[in-house]
Amino acid sequence: MGKVHLGVMRSSEKMVAEFFQLTDSAGFSFIDVETNEVVFDQVPILGRIAHTPDDSFILILNAGAETNDVGIWNTTLDSHTQPEFDAEVTIGGGVAVNGTEFYLDGEDWEAWIPQTEGDNVAVLNLSSNEVEYIEVGNLTVPEGARHFSRRGEIDDDYFFTYNDEGAVRVDLDTFEVSGAVPLGGSISRMAVVETHFEDTISFGADPSNLDLPDVNNETLFNTDSLGLASFTDFISSTATDFI
Repeated sequence: MGKVHLGVMRSSEKMVAEFFQLTDSAGFSFIDVETNEVVFDQVPILGRIAHTPDDSFILILNAGAETNDVGIWNTTLDSHTQPEFDAEVTIGGGVAVNGTEFYLDGEDWEAWIPQTEGDNVAVLNLSSNEVEYIEVGNLTVPEGARHFSRRGEIDDDYFFTYNDEGAVRVDLDTFEVSGAVPLGGSISRMAVVETHFEDTISFGADPSNLDLPDVNNETLFNTDSLGLASFTDFISSTATDFI
């Protein structure tokens, strides 16, 4: 029985335990990092892991759940106890863990969670557990796809994702959505790439369907203007099509 996901649970005072999700839908096991002892074995929690950069919030996203599809561990709370969630939120629309990113808005962490089956990006305030929805357009699941989810990437100013029409940019503060930039093909991955001159956003697609220039099947856009970026300073991403 192999490990699928590995994470670290921290408290406000010290590292408490690491946890991993097992195959065969067994759930999560929690291990004390000081003693290497199993604290909780195969807790029936289903979903995939996303967490803030400081590990203060750890989310379990279960795209198949009809309610409470996002479980939240707030490791900064004195009342936090494993393995119970500190909060649960229903977002719907097929929450996409591969596209989930985190933004520190002042003192509050926000989870930006795109929907695969829905038309929105959900912005979850992790202090209040309130959710705001930003419409970013429909995304059609490619025929025959076994594992598919809407991807997302973030930089200092914008959240990037895509729909059936192409690339979409959302302002992190105003939630203003920039119109889709046509790409063509079925997007399978994306990455924000910092170059000498400017930041670019890279979208990986099927090159046979692209009408725009590409480098190693990557199409680049300037993140400020969403216009075509310079390719001279770009080192192609080695990212693959994650499951």
